[in-house]
Amino acid sequence: MDKLDLILIDKLGASVAPSAISQARQRLTSEPLAAFFDLTAARWIEEEDGKDT
Repeated sequence: MDKLDLILIDKLGASVAPSAISQARQRLTSEPLAAFFDLTAARWIEEEDGKDT
């Protein structure tokens, strides 16, 4: 999460303890993680393609 500069926030907008991130990740199936990486990969490709013009 730190390397991606992401945080997990609660319903009130406050950041939660780092251990909560690990617990949330354990509840995820592979499907949302795959979607997340597909989205980030698509964005990286757009950025790289934009540099070629």
